[in-house]
Amino acid sequence: GEQGVSEANWDKTAFEINGEPVSLREWNFYLRMNQMQWEKQYLEDYGDDMWSVETDDSGITMADGLKKEVMEVICKTHILNQHAQEYNAELTAEEKAAVSERAESFMSAYHAALLDFAGADEEFVTEQLSATELSTKVEELAGKEYEPDIAEEDYQREGICYVLISTTGLRDADGNLTPFSDEEVQERTQMAKELSQKAKETGDLKSVAEEAGLRPIESSMGRSNEGDGQEPLMLDAARALAVGEVSDPIETEEGWFLVQHTNDYDESGTVYWKEYLTEQAQQSYAQEIYEQWRADAQIVQNEEIMDSVIKRVALNIKRAYNQKKYTDLQEDFVIMMKKKATTLLAVLLMGAIALTGCSAPHTVNGSAEAVSVNGTSVPLGELNFYLRYQQANMQNAYGGMFG
Repeated sequence: GEQGVSEANWDKTAFEINGEPVSLREWNFYLRMNQMQWEKQYLEDYGDDMWSVETDDSGITMADGLKKEVMEVICKTHILNQHAQEYNAELTAEEKAAVSERAESFMSAYHAALLDFAGADEEFVTEQLSATELSTKVEELAGKEYEPDIAEEDYQREGICYVLISTTGLRDADGNLTPFSDEEVQERTQMAKELSQKAKETGDLKSVAEEAGLRPIESSMGRSNEGDGQEPLMLDAARALAVGEVSDPIETEEGWFLVQHTNDYDESGTVYWKEYLTEQAQQSYAQEIYEQWRADAQIVQNEEIMDSVIKRVALNIKRAYNQKKYTDLQEDFVIMMKKKATTLLAVLLMGAIALTGCSAPHTVNGSAEAVSVNGTSVPLGELNFYLRYQQANMQNAYGGMFG
């Protein structure tokens, strides 16, 4: 119940996956960590009875939904790792050391009361992270066996340079929008017209935009807008231009776009999109393989033991421990992570472009302002690239724990 699973019962089998036992401790750990995330999102709306709330007409409760989701996370890790030898998958010494560091960070990120409730110590967390890391490796190796046949026209890219002159407003570091006045919108509309004309005369939109204090984006475009998250009206206009030509101002919901068709073959964009489409195809292939393994898996559940973990009441640590309120424990973690994220973002924004030379990915409106750092506008495309990069790393590290 509310005091967590007794250590004496940790080795009991909650369920088996193809004959491999999953301990009550592991089941409890994943349930508790995910339970915290769910309660953070829903507890205020549903109250302490949230786990007995029915989510559909069939009588399925939120507790049932949590258990199903967590079981699938655990199943995927174990099933993939059961095929590790087929792909000669194992963790290197360097990967093991990185896992140990992540486990140490994990332990320091959570309050002792929550870790105790989840039955977590550093050795156990290291084991779980190692299993997650290995399963990720198996999945990647399974996908890389597949070599998709991708047509050249699907990944070949042409070079563009564009800039957005926003007419909506500016956002501060907290994401708060300060709308432009009608007068400011008129001024920025006039600016778009003047910069378009000047760029047409000079043949260099990038320099004209930079001289005006704007931040142009050098990017690429394909033969269609499919799968390309950049502004579609801007892309349509760019494809209508001959190489070297600059567009008239293009009105969008975000403001005025100006775009120049810079070349008919963008090497970095083409390489990126070929790799991206290949990776997507390989991930889909690996997922199909896993789904077949999952369908063939023999799962034997010990319902009584599994149901001993989560009760249909909220996990209010404040009732189990009189040290701090549950919400305070969550806030400690959130504050700590925000501090880490702020420091990381500042470092990334100052140095990562120089270090990588990578273009922004084409999954967002790349030139919309995301944040202003010391007066310098940082476009969403740039921010998105580094967030996605860190997201991939964090998902590899913790995805198996939180789904």
